[in-house]
Amino acid sequence: MSYHDYGGYTSKWSSLKKSEAEEMKKQTKNPRIQVISPQKKLYDIQQILNELSEKAMSVVELSDTIQSILDGDI
Repeated sequence: MSYHDYGGYTSKWSSLKKSEAEEMKKQTKNPRIQVISPQKKLYDIQQILNELSEKAMSVVELSDTIQSILDGDI
């Protein structure tokens, strides 16, 4: 959008009725954001590694578990 388009967009949005604007807000879905600190991820991975002596895991299971922690699934 360039500066010259500014008038078209502001007039379009400002000309909406209040009920139309509310309806557009209801239709818009904001993405869900989940923020997980890197320290929490490292702590969780360390806990998994500490439990390896007590719990037998294959390399694939360990890799999947660590990847799920990094992806934020756990």
